[in-house]
Amino acid sequence: MTSATFAICQFGRVFDTQPKQEVVPLPDLVTALTRFELKLTLGRRLRRDVDRVERAAEQALRASRGEPIEGAGAGAWLGDLLATVRDAPAGSDVGAAVRMRADGLIADVRRGAKRDLRLWSPALYRAGAARGSDGVEHVSCLVLDYDDTPLDEIDATWASWFRIIHTTWSHTPTSPRFRAVLPLSEPVLAEDWPTVWRWAAELSRGRIDAALSGCAAAFALPATADAALPRFAAHFGGPLLDVRVEGLGVRTGFAPSPSAFSPDELLRDGAPGHSYLVGEAGATSPPTDPWETFSGGTSAGSPPSGDTTAREHRGGSQPAIHPRDDAKGAPRVDAMDATLRIELAALTARVEALERGRDIVGALTRLAALRDAGDVDDVEFALAKAAVLAGD
Repeated sequence: MTSATFAICQFGRVFDTQPKQEVVPLPDLVTALTRFELKLTLGRRLRRDVDRVERAAEQALRASRGEPIEGAGAGAWLGDLLATVRDAPAGSDVGAAVRMRADGLIADVRRGAKRDLRLWSPALYRAGAARGSDGVEHVSCLVLDYDDTPLDEIDATWASWFRIIHTTWSHTPTSPRFRAVLPLSEPVLAEDWPTVWRWAAELSRGRIDAALSGCAAAFALPATADAALPRFAAHFGGPLLDVRVEGLGVRTGFAPSPSAFSPDELLRDGAPGHSYLVGEAGATSPPTDPWETFSGGTSAGSPPSGDTTAREHRGGSQPAIHPRDDAKGAPRVDAMDATLRIELAALTARVEALERGRDIVGALTRLAALRDAGDVDDVEFALAKAAVLAGD
């Protein structure tokens, strides 16, 4: 089974329109989907914006009581919440209205943060085709998103086949978000993909996210804003899903040779210079299935033993390292001078500001292309454009 290959593609950001096509063996696919990219900068920005919304909510409530607004403002969020106060019907619970609107703004902030995550799709695109269902030749994996469904229930549904399950960016213990990936024994032609999806929706009793049912659906690679946040990723043994055995009557294709695409873009190595975490964090318990191992070692999803601290590595050929580097487990001592830390942080901020200016132009260009191709509607285009220009 480890010799099976799968045509997939990547997109650097949500607005990218040109797929980076790859053909990967099963162990590489497992590696890519059982590690989490550590997005510390994005996490800090997310926490900053959530704090600003909360501060704006406090200021709006002060204004509703006729009290002066104190402290720094919170830009457009404060204006939005003040409008909520102004438009509240006489005698209504203004505090509840402000809280509801603030929660909606925070949800928008969290969704917006996902625009900076790298995407992948189990689609093989025709040569030269841009992102979208019209350019897809076939689909190599069944990918299913679950909201507020227990992990053991998800695993039980798909226990007959090889599967990879991981938490997604928005996962929390109280609002679980899981993604199940079932590599197919043979890719299914794009025209027949709706048949496979309907079968999966029925088998899952309608619990999967129908918004991602298309043959060109793209998914964020596993990522986390902080190493301490709860996360889970594992793969479980079984045969590859053969949809023809399930009686679906769909047409299948063949994965192209891996040599048809540049090996430099393999998912296995990750993005050069980026940090990744493997293992688990938090109290999520894995299902009691046997853990699949490949020739050459145990998978990245194997249960941790001994020190359960997640391992960290950077994309490229560098080996995995542990946060603890001696037999006694003493923390590594960082001797960087405090002044140098401050200077480095300032330099990083200036570089990020320059990069953001270039990113805005590129993001608007890609966004316009997605609208012209019909992949986003006018409302989505307007919201995304406003977010890009605001620098979110």
